[in-house]
Amino acid sequence: MKLMENVIGYHNVSKEVENVVRSGPSSTSVDEFLQCLNSIESAIKYFEANNPQSVELENLVSLQKSNQRENIIKKRSLLSHSHDNSQYDSVSLQI
Repeated sequence: MKLMENVIGYHNVSKEVENVVRSGPSSTSVDEFLQCLNSIESAIKYFEANNPQSVELENLVSLQKSNQRENIIKKRSLLSHSHDNSQYDSVSLQI
């Protein structure tokens, strides 16, 4: 029974975390946001191993990529706004 609950849980991850992830870490606590990202990663690993053709896997990967794009945009914005400050001249984005 516990195994079935885990499987069902993986199928619900994208629906459960989508709003938090799309809103970004400023919408909730950092811990909750990171927990959502960890849930996505765990679900992706599950589907890659057990059902790589799953639509749910595609949804999770899309959500993960969306979060990564948002982080890149935010980092670039922060760097461009602080460009006048010489201490940030040598900072580079790493993904």
